[in-house]
Amino acid sequence: MLKSIQVLPRANDRWRRFSEDRSLSLVREPIVGPDDVVFAMGSCFAREIRFALEALGVRVTPDYGRIAIDHDRYRIDDLPEDPHLNYYNSFTILQEFERHLGLWKQRPDDRWAVPRGPFRNGGAFHDPYKRLVFGRTPADLEEAVHRVNEVIDEGIRRANVFFFTFGMVEVFRKRDDGRIACQKPAYLGGGGVQETTLHLSGFVENRANMEALRDHIKAINSDARIVVTVSPVPLERTFSDRDIVVANMEGKATLRAAAGEFARAHDDVTYFPAFEIVTAAGAAAYEARDLRHVDRSTVDVIMRAFVRAHVTAALGSDARKAVRTEQG
Repeated sequence: MLKSIQVLPRANDRWRRFSEDRSLSLVREPIVGPDDVVFAMGSCFAREIRFALEALGVRVTPDYGRIAIDHDRYRIDDLPEDPHLNYYNSFTILQEFERHLGLWKQRPDDRWAVPRGPFRNGGAFHDPYKRLVFGRTPADLEEAVHRVNEVIDEGIRRANVFFFTFGMVEVFRKRDDGRIACQKPAYLGGGGVQETTLHLSGFVENRANMEALRDHIKAINSDARIVVTVSPVPLERTFSDRDIVVANMEGKATLRAAAGEFARAHDDVTYFPAFEIVTAAGAAAYEARDLRHVDRSTVDVIMRAFVRAHVTAALGSDARKAVRTEQG
């Protein structure tokens, strides 16, 4: 059971030390300062890092909170209440950067008509590339997608630190053009059942996606820093023919290996061990109701550890206080 996280000049290299004090070590590496702008994209842990850094006064993009919402015409995930959009895999994150750079352009008819959607009466139109973006009409959907693209593009242009959380390797490839849908088919009234097919991505693909992401970022800002992590949240379900525990472990191991090799290959890329912090803590790190959602206190520990290890002294000593917590 993990008891503490220590920020040290040098990482612990002996399992015996871990067995004695149940402490995981992080090496102090300042990345984020008061003048930096952070672009955070990925699954729920990208959301958590957003909120933790915003609480310190760090500018974090994309600024989803400034998107005007007209719930009678379009819906964008849980905006405005929760200013974050989830991107669960390396493919959909990469697609946003490719779109930003003009490497592909979404066709006007590249949408799915769905019978339900989030509106009370009638059907809706669903965007394949962003989680839970619906329009009552094609024009409404086009406006919603345009508004999201605007804040993502602005965020990419402004940022000099990029934070990505990768969560899964099971993706759904569109049959018509091969691109990856942002969400599993039929989720909360969405489309994609007939339009996509399951693809079990592997190490080589995800590693290549990460490398391409870095190439695109460096083309935009040659001085940018990148932080990557793997989401510790298990899959809700698997679309493969394997047991959920087996499928989840393979997916997380694939992403962890790819992210580790990616970080080792580049001095400007840092791996942050959110996945290891949670798994080392064991079942006590998760909510007892489902052993899937990470307990709020554990999330707070992870975020404080990131701040202590990777936020500069200029943001204040209180934010970098030692992180020691009993789990369970």
